[in-house]
Amino acid sequence: MSESAALETKLKEVLYKKNKLKEQNLLYYFKPYPYQQKIIDSFNAGKKLVIMPAPNKVGKTAGAAAIIISWCLGYEPWNNNHQSCLGINPPVKIRITGEDWLHHVGKTIVPELKKWAPKGTYTTRKNNQGIEYFWEFNNHSTLELMTYDQEDALFEGWLGHGWWADEPPPRSKYSGMSRGLFTTGGKMFFSMTPLKEAWILDELILSDRTDVGVIDGISVWDNPELYGHDFNVLASAGFAPQEAHDFMQISKALKDTKEYLANWLLDEDGNTDRFSVIYNKLKIERFVNDIPEEERSARLFGQFKHLVGLVLKEFNKDVHVIEPFKIPTDWPVVPMIDLHLNTPQAISFYAKDKVDRTYCIDEIWENLPPEEIADEIIRKKNLNSWNITRAFIDPLSKGDSAFMKNRLYVEDSFTIIKRRLAAHGIYLDVASKDKDSGVRNIKNQLTGVNKIPSLFFFNNCKKHIWEIQRWIYGDDGKPKKEFDHFEENLYRFTLTGTTYKSVELYRETLKHAQIGDLA
Repeated sequence: MSESAALETKLKEVLYKKNKLKEQNLLYYFKPYPYQQKIIDSFNAGKKLVIMPAPNKVGKTAGAAAIIISWCLGYEPWNNNHQSCLGINPPVKIRITGEDWLHHVGKTIVPELKKWAPKGTYTTRKNNQGIEYFWEFNNHSTLELMTYDQEDALFEGWLGHGWWADEPPPRSKYSGMSRGLFTTGGKMFFSMTPLKEAWILDELILSDRTDVGVIDGISVWDNPELYGHDFNVLASAGFAPQEAHDFMQISKALKDTKEYLANWLLDEDGNTDRFSVIYNKLKIERFVNDIPEEERSARLFGQFKHLVGLVLKEFNKDVHVIEPFKIPTDWPVVPMIDLHLNTPQAISFYAKDKVDRTYCIDEIWENLPPEEIADEIIRKKNLNSWNITRAFIDPLSKGDSAFMKNRLYVEDSFTIIKRRLAAHGIYLDVASKDKDSGVRNIKNQLTGVNKIPSLFFFNNCKKHIWEIQRWIYGDDGKPKKEFDHFEENLYRFTLTGTTYKSVELYRETLKHAQIGDLA
């Protein structure tokens, strides 16, 4: 054998051993994507529950499986053997939950666990369906796999250290599992395409809990392997780098209808062959095209399915929610009242500063009779020294005899509240019902001129903030009459024309007229 042949043989042996070693210890070669690293960072920062609402095809299950195996080992092999982000030394008890045994647990979760778990470090037991449901590691850490179709009682009374829910768990399962983890100081991780279990958004993601971390803003294009593949396909088909980038951006904007892309890719002589080749090769584009319209936001961008069509998607909690401050006595404050027959009354207080910024500063959500509504407004005015000269109410309050008869009144709500407020120098008027214009006003203020917002919410206005993240369009293209009580007040306030200067002019008017005459 020649010297070169011997060297080649030796090289092949080395490469074989290296690949074999990598295959047996793949976890050592794991490199978290940026959004996977955020999961680890959140746990290391002290979060007890991390939720990642994410689309399909971004490596949710793969990344989570690698992290969970590191919990069992007690260290992160890819990170110079740092302690795992679970923060608890082995042996630990971990649970993993999925939607069903055969398809989700058996065909998705288990293969990922076996891919990342170092060979020879564990043994498994199978259930009667042949699924490896129980794993024990050499360090005595255990993994137990369960499904959401098992009885709730099986999730109660468990004392473990970590829980990974792959896809959103039912609330009853969460209640049982979280109690046991609270006792041990354990941690939870939800990796999920948010097609169901809306309670997770309401009770966890939108909560004020400081122990909950949320990894959001992920799209299907954030998987560098998929994006890189498609970019290379385009390049190999003769696309210039900028042209390929433009194509991907068009797809990312969900403008990827076949007709749109076909027209964009037409040759000068009208030849569509180029389009046909590319369109059929791009797996992300094929994936997008196959997704039902109602599921695209969830499967592509990790947005909750039930919030597709959010009315005020311009709202950003990190931008528009602020700490309360003392409202200057010269700033106008305007109460807005939305009356209801069978639910609490929604009363909002909005302030305007000298440069026309709007602040939602307080709210009342309580079932009050009309005279107490007026009394609450007067009380807050006096307590805070607010400059209140005008208030507005739902137009339906005029002549609401049915509402008032239930409370044994003869007068309607409007008349009772108006007279009581007038005695304290506050003029009550009916609000506008031009919802379309009002919603446009809110959107414009949330965005702001030159992207500088002019609408803010004090963080004590929790009902406002909760509703604004839940208000959606119905099938008729109009905002639903659900989660809109305070949003009704908000859009109506934008139509009052209230400014710092306008209230100063109104105050001058009051000097020359009796409030009773105006009322």
